[in-house]
Amino acid sequence: MPVLIATRPIPRSAFRFFWATFALMTMLLVTGCETLFPIPGAPPAGVTAVVQMTNLLDFSPRQITVRVGDTVEWQNPSLFTHTVTLDADLARTEDNVALPNGVQPSHSADVPPNGTYRLTFTVPGTYRYVCLPHERLGMVGVVIVLPAE
Repeated sequence: MPVLIATRPIPRSAFRFFWATFALMTMLLVTGCETLFPIPGAPPAGVTAVVQMTNLLDFSPRQITVRVGDTVEWQNPSLFTHTVTLDADLARTEDNVALPNGVQPSHSADVPPNGTYRLTFTVPGTYRYVCLPHERLGMVGVVIVLPAE
């Protein structure tokens, strides 16, 4: 005679949690932890500061301070395409971008994964910039440029 065993069904949330955890662990294994959470190193030659565009859709660090004549490099070790946009006309919210008087707007165009963009600052002041595809999600940064010593 067959024996019936009563079992309780596994909730759907448990399956979602399992597959989300499995997907994350697989991505970490395949791409390496450094790709998802990059570890900043020393700036390359000719570069004063490095800002990374992250998988968390943020600039890291969000704010940096440099001097007139310094070059900043934005590195994109993330899995997404980003931009460095210092042009209020291109930004979704004009107030997210600010430039010192007399500075011409600039835009990096698309910075693909593993790409870089460099900009040398020649006028002191505060520069607010955005990543166009992720501005709505709060991807905004600031460069404060002090006078040369």
